[in-house]
Amino acid sequence: MEDYKTVAAQVKNLIGEADREEALRQLIGFLQSDPKWTVLQKEARSVQAQYLNTKREQGAGRISFEQADINYNRINNQILSLADDLEKGVTRLPAWKRKWPLPVWIALAVVLLGGSYGIFRLSQTPKPTEPLEPQGEENPCAAFSTNKNFKILLWDYLDFLDKQSPYKKGIPVAIQNRLGSIDLGGLTEVRIYPHDPEQSYPSKGDEALKCTEQLVVWGTVEEFPGTRQRLVITRYRFADKWQFAKWSVTENDQWEQNPITATIPLEGNFVDTLTLLSNVFTSGEVSVNIENLLRLAIGLNARQQQQQDEAIAALQDIDTKDSTLAFLGGMLLADTYTRMNKEDEALKAYEGVLAVHPNYGLALNNKAALQIKQGNFGGAIATLDNAVALAPDNVEAVAMRGAAYLSVNQLDKARQDFRTAKAILQAPESLRPDDNNTQKGTALQPEKRTKWLNTKMKELDRKYEVEKTRIREADRQLQRDPVNIQALNTKADASKNVGDYTTAISSAQSVIEKAPGNLKAHATLIESFIAIGDTVRAKETLQNTLRQKIPATELRRTSPLIRSLPDSFIQPQKGN
Repeated sequence: MEDYKTVAAQVKNLIGEADREEALRQLIGFLQSDPKWTVLQKEARSVQAQYLNTKREQGAGRISFEQADINYNRINNQILSLADDLEKGVTRLPAWKRKWPLPVWIALAVVLLGGSYGIFRLSQTPKPTEPLEPQGEENPCAAFSTNKNFKILLWDYLDFLDKQSPYKKGIPVAIQNRLGSIDLGGLTEVRIYPHDPEQSYPSKGDEALKCTEQLVVWGTVEEFPGTRQRLVITRYRFADKWQFAKWSVTENDQWEQNPITATIPLEGNFVDTLTLLSNVFTSGEVSVNIENLLRLAIGLNARQQQQQDEAIAALQDIDTKDSTLAFLGGMLLADTYTRMNKEDEALKAYEGVLAVHPNYGLALNNKAALQIKQGNFGGAIATLDNAVALAPDNVEAVAMRGAAYLSVNQLDKARQDFRTAKAILQAPESLRPDDNNTQKGTALQPEKRTKWLNTKMKELDRKYEVEKTRIREADRQLQRDPVNIQALNTKADASKNVGDYTTAISSAQSVIEKAPGNLKAHATLIESFIAIGDTVRAKETLQNTLRQKIPATELRRTSPLIRSLPDSFIQPQKGN
C-alpha cells in the first residue's frame, strides 16, 4: 500500500497540473482504504460533491464562467488543505478543529478585530434600519412600508461551519446600510429577517420567497483556515416573472410586439472573497452585485411606468462582469430601446445579450425581427439560421426566416420554410414545441399563424409564376439572339429566384464574359454563391467585382443579401 505522504505529494502534483478530478479520485481511493482516515474521507467526498455540482451548473449555464473559476479555486484550496492534513498524518479531527500554529491564531485575531471594527463602523452609519425580530406564526415576514416600489428582504448569512462569527449577521446589516447610503431613486426598501436557528436555512428560492417581497437575498460564509479571507456565496431570487415582448409578424404583414413571460434566469448567486466586514460598506464588496440587481429593478420599474429615459439611465449604470447580470440588464435595455423606437441601440443591446447567452431564442427572435424591420434581410436570415439550428421546431423562427427569404426573392427557400412551419403547426398539440410560454390571445396563436402562412404561400406562388414567365421570355429572346445581355441577365436573376442556381451561375458568368463591368450579373453571381453556402467563391467573385471598378456601395444598393455582408467581407484584399 502506498505511503500516505506519497499520496499527498501525488495529489498536490495533480492540483498543480489542474487535474482536480483525478486528484480527488486518488485521494478518496486512498482514504477509504483504512477506517482511521474516515473524517478526511468524508471531507474529501464533500469537496468532490462541490466539484461535481460546479461542473454540472457550469455545463447547464446556470452559473457564469467567473463564478465557476472562483468555485474551482476554492475546491483546489480545500484539496490542498486535505493533502496537507494527510501528509501530517491527521486522522480524526476535521481541519477546522485541529490546533493551529501561533501565527494562524494571530492572523485570526487580526481578522476578528477587523470584523469588530467593521461592525462598530457600520453601527455609526446614519439612520440604519434595525434588523427585524422574527415574527409570530401569523406574520413571519418583515414589515415593509407600503409606499415603496421595490422591496428587498435580506436573510442572515449562514456560516458554512455553523460558527458564531460577526460575519453571520454582519453581512446583511452591512449590505442594508450600504444600499441605504446610496440614493437609487428612493424607490426601494431593504429589510432584514434574522434566521431562526430552529428553522431550516433556505437553500432554494421557493423557501426564501415565503414572504412576497420582490427580491430575496441570502447566503453563506466560509473561512479559509490560516488566512484573513472568507468566501461569501450570495444567492438571490426575484419573486415575480419578468415580462418582455416578442416581435412577431401579424396576419396583415405588419411587425408588432406581443407580451410573453420571459424565460430568462431570475435567480442566481455571486461568489466574493472578503477580508474585512467593513469593506462591505466602505468599498461595496459583496454588495456591488446586489446594487446592480437594484439598478435592474429600478430600470424594470421605470419601464413599467413608461419612464423610458429613467429606465435607460438606470440600466446603463450597470457595470458587471457577472454573465447573469449582463444578460438580465441587456434584455431590459434592448426591450426599453425598442419601445422608444431606438432600433439601432436595441440591436446593439441584443448583440450584447447574445455575446453572453448565444442560445437565447427570444433575443435571436427579436434581433431578427428588428433586422427585417430595417430591411436587413440577409442579416435576419443569418440570425434566424442560428435560431432554427438551435430549435428546428421553432415555428416562429422558421416562418420569420421564410418571410425574409420571400423579401429577397429566394422563393425556393421561402417555400421550404413555409411548408416546414405549416407541418409544425399541424402536428398534434402534445408534440408541438413549447413556444417560449407565449400567452393566449396574441397574434402568435396557431390558427392565426396558419392563416398568415396561407397568405404568404399565395404571395409566393404568384411571385414564382412571375419568375417562370421571365425565364420563358428570356429563353425565347436567347433563341433569336444567344448573346443578348439583357435576356441572359433576366434568366440568371429569375433562375436564382426559383432556386435553379446552376443556371443562374452559368448565365451570370456568360454576361460577365461579354460585359465584365455589368453590375447586375456580378450581384446575381455573388447572391447565388451566398445562397448555396459557397462563401469562398462568393468572396472571390466579390473581390473580382471590385477589381472591375464597381463600387461596393453600388453592390450593396443593388442587393439586400450583399448589403448584409460585414465590411471585412467586402474590403478589397491586400495586393489587389
